[in-house]
This record gives sequence, structure tokens and C-alpha cells, in this order.
Amino acid sequence: MSYLPSLFRLYFFVAGLNCSLVRTIIMILAVGRRLSPFAVKRARSLLVVGYIASSVSAGASSPAFINRTTANGLGSNGVSGVYAIGSTIYAATGGGLSISTDGGANFTNRTTTNGLGSNAVSGVYAIGSTIYAATGGGLSISTDGGSTFTNRTTANGLGDNGVRGLDVIGSTIYAATFSGLSISTDGGSTFTNSTTANGLGDNFVRGVYARGSTIYACTDGGLSISTDGGSTFTNRTTGNGLGSNFVYDVYTIGSTIYAATNGGGLGISTDGGSRFTNSTTVNSGLGSNTVYGVYATTVGQTTTVYAATLGGLSISTDGGLNFTNSTYANGLGSPGPRPTSNVRGVYASGGTIYAATTGGLSISATAPVVTTVSAPANGMYAIGQNLDFTVNFSADMSVAGSPRLILTLGTTTAYASYLSGTGTSALVFRSTVSSGAADNDGIGIGSSIDVNGGTIQDGAATNATPTLASVASTSSVLVDGVRPTATVVVADNSLTIGETSLVTTTFSEAVTSFTNADFTIANGTLSAVSSADGGVTWTATFTPTANFYAATNVITLDNTGVTDAAGNVGSGTTTSNNYVVTTASVSGAPTSVAAVRGPGEAVVSFTTPVSDGGTAITSYTVTSSPGGVTATGSASPVTVTGLTNGTSYTFTV
Repeated sequence: MSYLPSLFRLYFFVAGLNCSLVRTIIMILAVGRRLSPFAVKRARSLLVVGYIASSVSAGASSPAFINRTTANGLGSNGVSGVYAIGSTIYAATGGGLSISTDGGANFTNRTTTNGLGSNAVSGVYAIGSTIYAATGGGLSISTDGGSTFTNRTTANGLGDNGVRGLDVIGSTIYAATFSGLSISTDGGSTFTNSTTANGLGDNFVRGVYARGSTIYACTDGGLSISTDGGSTFTNRTTGNGLGSNFVYDVYTIGSTIYAATNGGGLGISTDGGSRFTNSTTVNSGLGSNTVYGVYATTVGQTTTVYAATLGGLSISTDGGLNFTNSTYANGLGSPGPRPTSNVRGVYASGGTIYAATTGGLSISATAPVVTTVSAPANGMYAIGQNLDFTVNFSADMSVAGSPRLILTLGTTTAYASYLSGTGTSALVFRSTVSSGAADNDGIGIGSSIDVNGGTIQDGAATNATPTLASVASTSSVLVDGVRPTATVVVADNSLTIGETSLVTTTFSEAVTSFTNADFTIANGTLSAVSSADGGVTWTATFTPTANFYAATNVITLDNTGVTDAAGNVGSGTTTSNNYVVTTASVSGAPTSVAAVRGPGEAVVSFTTPVSDGGTAITSYTVTSSPGGVTATGSASPVTVTGLTNGTSYTFTV
């Protein structure tokens, strides 16, 4: 290997120093390593150009970032690579492979103790529970989500134990090593190594990307492309337009290739690699012409390109023509005390950007959004029944407090309060129908979540956008929280011997489960109730008790025995109008009542009734007024005692 790449490696530490110090370092190196004057001149140019910041404006906005460090469990703040699946994030650090399952809030670090070949991890990839880690001591593979690793080395056919990058398609693994591109077609058990003898630009391979049988190898001597699965390579260099032959990373979308180069900017080819044009600090707004990593996504007609540079994370929304640069000022990790914006790798998924920096793993603070809202099933909901809504977010959410949805039931505002789902992307909100609530034309739901003093945040502690989206129809979700009520009317309120009366029970709505058992009937019986109008009006015949007299009588309905169509049960009792029962034979009244006074008493005489009503009269009761003093006797006269002298009295027999 030439001395110039060695100088490049030292360059990462001296970039950004003043020019005189840079010249001094270069001259020392020139003496110690015997670099040619041309090499010295070229290195000086790369050092200076590599750190230039551009003033070219671009169309993409600069996102804000939240930075995760060793304080969050990272093995080291020096992060070289990153990969994410949902809320699980894998960070390749200088101190191990750090894994987060909560969107980056907390990390668990895996090291050589778990089987890694080295704690210096430069790249990572995952498929399900299988994780591949490129380390300084081999390619480490875990099949249990990162708990344990099995390490692959030169003994398995790797070109070198120093693995810089990797890619995986099915059971085929591509490992970029210090001494060639190693390919395994059996899941990593054995490797075959391709070198310059196969057409690679250099045996030092820093990155690899594969699609189908086409393989792109990033070497210190150019971008090497194979279309036969790695048997042979064609090398692309500055002669094809690359800004530099020193290629760190590569990514493709269709026939467009993005090559991250050292000092030459981001090389872009739209013809499969025959020719490249370069986006730089000058013509495109890159943060630096030294580009360590590149990633791209396409949504519709928009291709977004992310370039990890020595001077920040540069983002383009026009396929790489113009970039906007994010730096430590936007929250990117920066090793202190002097702020820098050295980004070594980048990945984007689901609207979230992950930047591997020399000062931590930086995660874009893009607010998670609501994707859909499912509503309760169509139907009528009664008192005590639940209206459940599921709000689906673009990321897993953590809930604190009591957020709620605002509902409209008829003309009344109600709330569906948070119920469950924290830690997932699906949050459930519930409203329980209360007595009196009613909506006959479909409940309404507000346009956003009321956090109500609480929070809904993703793993990066970013508050969710509360606006609801894609809300399911609620036009057939109806509410009946009104209990049935009733009136009970006895048509004939004075019943004598031989008479009966119609009793009509009228409910506020149709009811079921209504029987005679729901009645308490005074001094009579009732025929079975029946309805001719679907359950609103019920009739029955009341027959009074024979040979009986009572002036005060009512029929009482227990409303809890009836249920309306929605399932609401009545409440309390309903009492009918009063009715008099006079079904006993009545004797005639005594006549010719007279009284003779005495000391403290009166002797009351009377003439017994002409008719006894068919039953012998055995007792007469005389009552005084005032005082209500009574006396009884079997015949006239009856003496009433206990009276007050000097008081006038009237007596009733």
C-alpha cells in the first residue's frame, strides 16, 4: 500500500487546524515517509479542500437532532455506522455494538464478552433477529438478537480480520476487508476472497453494496463494480469522473450510483457507473468534500440523498444536485470542547434520520405523526358500554398523563381518555357511555389529540404531532344513554262490586323484558300485560279484591325490570294514580244521635240502622270532637268518659 492513504488516515485528526500547522505536519510526514513533492502537494490540497464549508444553498430544510451518547448506554461516542428497524437501532461504535429497542432512548452495549471479534465496530446490518457486525477482529454474527455472537475470521476465508463494512442479501454476505472483498454464500460459514486479481481497484475495501448479482466495492483505488456476483470487477476512477479514487461508501437507486469519496465530493452516475459527476462544497452545498457515507430514498418522484461528511450531514431532495448541511448547531453530536460536525455514517427510515458522528449517535427530532385512527364498530351504544378508538402513530410512543380525544355526542362534548398502548405505535382511547348521553346521527371526533397536560413522545423524547389523520367514519356509531321512563294509569279510580279497570302503562320508548312481575299491586289482581305497538304502550285489566274496602291504593312499577332497544335498564319506580276499592256489603248508618252530659262524661244514645247489610252489627264506636275520645258498645247507649267539663262536644257514631 502506498504512503498516501496512510497520510489520509492521519488527515482526519489534523483537518481543521491552521494552515501553518498543516504544512508542518505534512513536511514532517514527507521526511519520515519520503513522500514525493507531488504527494505532499496533493495531500495539502486534500487537507484544505476537505474542510471547506460551502455557502451554496439547497432546497432541503435542516432537521433538528437529538444526540445519544455513552450516557444513554452507547459503548463509545465515536459511532461509525448505524442501522435501524422500527424502534430498534444498532450503533457501530469504537466500544462495541450498541443496541436500543426503544427508539434510541437507551442502549445496551455488546462487546467481545458477547463474542464480538473486536470492540471496534465499523459497520452493522440486521435482518430479523440476525445481526451482522463488521469489527476490527472479524465479521461477527448473532442469531439471537445480539445476546451472543459467533465470529468469522481469515480461518473462514475472510481476506483479513479487519472488516470495514458489509452487506447481506439472503444467505449471501459481502464483507469489505483490509485485504479484499470476501463473499459467503452459505450464511457466513465460508468465504471466497476477491482482490485486485479479480479487478478490484485496491485490496483495501472500505465499503460494499450489492443488488442482485451486481456488487459495488469501495476501495482505496476506485469504485469496483461486478455484474457476475463478484468473480470479476471493472474499476471506476477519476478517469470516469470520480472526484477521488479513495471511495468510502456507495449506494444505488436504480441505475443511479452515489459514491462517497475522500476529498472529491459525492460522485453521482446515472448510467450505471460509466461516467460520474461530482457534487461538492462549491457546486452543491456539501458540508465537506470528504464524504464518509451515503444513503438515499425515493418517495414518489422525490429522491432524497443523505451524505455523511467531515463537515456535517448534507441532505438533498433533488437527487444530489443541491444540499443543505446540518451541523452541531442542529444538534449533531460533537466531541468537545471545540465543536465539530464529523459525520461518519447515515441511515434513514420512516422519516427518521440516524447520523453516526464522532460525538454520538444523532437522531432527527422529526415529530412522529398519526397515521390512522380506527373507530368503534357501527351500532348503538348504551349506558356503560365502551367506545374504543385506536390511534396509530408512525413510531412507538410513550404516554404520560391522561391525553384524550374530544368527542361530540349530539350537542354535548365528551372525552375518550387514554387507556393503553404505551411503548407501541397503537394507542387506545376509551369513552364509556354515561346516563343521559345521546347521539342519533353519528358521533363526532375532534381534529387532534388533547394532551391534557400529559405527553405523547417517541423514544427520542420528541412530542408527537397531535393532528389526527385518516380517521375512520363514525357516522353509524350511535349513542343511546337515555333510560326508559313510564307512566301507569288506572282508568277507573273508584271500583265497586263487579267492576274492573283498564290499566295502561306507557313507556318513553319501546321496551322489552316487561312482565307482571315488575308490578306491585294493591288490593287486586292484574291480567298479563300486552303491547300492540311494539313495546311502547302496554295494557292489562285490574280486578279489585272482593268483599274489601280501601280508600288508598296504587300500582307500583319497578323500572329496573325493563330494557330499551339499546340495552339501557330503567331506574327507580313509577306509581299509578290512586284508586278506591269498595267491594264489601255496607250497613245503614245509625240515626237520632243524642247525648246527655254528666260530670266528665256523656251518655250517647242512637237508633240502630234499619239494614245491617246482611251481616250482624256487633259493635258501635262513638267518637268525640274535639279530643277524639272514643268509646265502644254493642248497643245504644254508649258512655264516653274522660271529657273536660265546660267544653262543648259533638259525637259521631
